[in-house]
Amino acid sequence: MEGRLNRLAVGDVECLILRLPTGEPVAKGGVDFVARPGAGTIFQLATRNGLEGLGLTSRLIAVLEVRVRQRDLHTARLSVEPHNIRAWRLHQHLGYQEGRQRRASWEAEVTTAPASSTKPHSSTCTKTCPRGV
Repeated sequence: MEGRLNRLAVGDVECLILRLPTGEPVAKGGVDFVARPGAGTIFQLATRNGLEGLGLTSRLIAVLEVRVRQRDLHTARLSVEPHNIRAWRLHQHLGYQEGRQRRASWEAEVTTAPASSTKPHSSTCTKTCPRGV
């Protein structure tokens, strides 16, 4: 994520956070416009625990897809771990289809009271799902 954040200033990446009216963050995600030629790669989708199933991630993906179209890119891509059945079902519902599997790694948030931090995480089998936008 840090490398992507460094690319915000040049516009290669956008990150979005959905917030409650109080300002509290409830969902996040980003899109990388240059990771794959001709496609926007959606990454780091997450919804706050206890708020799943309310359509927050669907809304976030819809906004990220608009950002992809605004860049004249015609494909949105995302990855999901095979064991994340809830996310995989959502992505299928939104029209994403199973693509090739690949190894991926990213920073994952670890919450331990009273603080949180990140640690490296990797998955040996991530499904990449292309979708025309």
